[in-house]
Amino acid sequence: MLKLVDIWFRYSDSNRYLFQRLNIEFREKELTLITGPNGSGKSTLLMIAAGLLEPERGEVLFREKPLKKQLPEARRFIGILFQDPEYMLFNSTVYDEIAYVPRQLYEEKEVDKLVRDTIKILGLSEDMLKRSVYQLSYGEKKIVALGSILSYKPLILLLDEPLESLSKYYRDKILDIIERLLEENKTIIIATHDPDLFIHRFNPKIFRLEIADT
Repeated sequence: MLKLVDIWFRYSDSNRYLFQRLNIEFREKELTLITGPNGSGKSTLLMIAAGLLEPERGEVLFREKPLKKQLPEARRFIGILFQDPEYMLFNSTVYDEIAYVPRQLYEEKEVDKLVRDTIKILGLSEDMLKRSVYQLSYGEKKIVALGSILSYKPLILLLDEPLESLSKYYRDKILDIIERLLEENKTIIIATHDPDLFIHRFNPKIFRLEIADT
């Protein structure tokens, strides 16, 4: 489904390569955990996989073809959840947030159905749709940010620390959502510093990053 082939990457303000000859394949309908210490590049790997960062060398393949040549159309198949939901929420209401991307792709009648289907997956009430995103708790913002991705039904989900800083209630809620998405045959890639939170419930592939020496 998605491959990173011989990836070399460093940020423009650094002499150190974060990745050298990085190769990883994410297979269809599987859950993969990206683990490693702080500074090993977990979030960066997700952004490269999503086509948001371009490697210095190597390429990302989506369905065996270069992702770069399939953008921006391929973005509808790949959803990325950032660690901080504040970076993703910019609409006035929960409804408008979840409907934002579908409105770029579908007629309004279809958009409304997608929004209501999404809140069922999220386990939210319809009353939540009227609420201002700025009045939500951190856990609610994380759920709504995830909903803003699920609403356009991507094939691949890239989740950056989806359980970070959440109460047990919201951790369990997101784990339930992930389980449901796996049952729907989604490909899910999760960057996490605490893989045990997922291992106890799922049977994921694990790819560990180390901090590069140079």
